[in-house]
Amino acid sequence: MEKKKDPSRIFHNKIKNLLQKAGFEVLKDNYYSPGADIIVGSESIKLLIQCKCAHTPDKTFPIEKLIDEYSKKAEREGAHRSILAISGYSIPKKHMQEEDKYKRAIFDKVVVWDDQYIEYLEEVVNALGKWAKYSVLGDLEITEKFGGPIKSPFLKITQGDFDFFVFRISPEELLKIS
Repeated sequence: MEKKKDPSRIFHNKIKNLLQKAGFEVLKDNYYSPGADIIVGSESIKLLIQCKCAHTPDKTFPIEKLIDEYSKKAEREGAHRSILAISGYSIPKKHMQEEDKYKRAIFDKVVVWDDQYIEYLEEVVNALGKWAKYSVLGDLEITEKFGGPIKSPFLKITQGDFDFFVFRISPEELLKIS
């Protein structure tokens, strides 16, 4: 008899692997313990992740009860954000940001990622690899500075009323500052 795979566990592993590929270090990975399922870090940043997977599609996620809980957990654990990664749920419209192309609900220290946003994130990680963490941090509105000032020789070009500066910079450094 074939053992049925747990969709919640599969989703948990998908999120953990996605964040690892994005360049984050997994500090905690315990699907069965209470609290955050996954804790990741990078440089001075710490993120708590709670994964929730609906077993029947198109359910509305009961977001209100977890927002306050995970905002407090982020504060207690010294995390920059808590992420509620949800699959098979929809986010209530009252929590959506109108201008957001990818569905994300952002609250005080808590961000909700739905299936559409996670799919977008997979594309970013596939394109950028371990440097995708800077894109993730930007999406989470984390504005820490990474490393010191960048010094590079440059060429100044004036064209009409505009000045342009041409210089070399590594992709990693560019992602850090952008």
